[in-house]
Amino acid sequence: MLRADPEREDPETLITPSEVARLLFVSPDTVRAWTDAGRLPCQRTRAGHRLYRRGDVDRFAKRDDGRRKK
Repeated sequence: MLRADPEREDPETLITPSEVARLLFVSPDTVRAWTDAGRLPCQRTRAGHRLYRRGDVDRFAKRDDGRRKK
């Protein structure tokens, strides 16, 4: 389940792996592992840092939530 954050509800907002981790109640390492496995898309900065679109994270959370309930 996602935590509500009114300042970051725009699906185009870019957020860090730490912010994604807080939203999904996992560690940043888990977020990076999901990205490396191709489950969660990210964009990279010129320096190689990962940034995630809020809309992608929201969709991932809805999709992944169904997997966790099994």
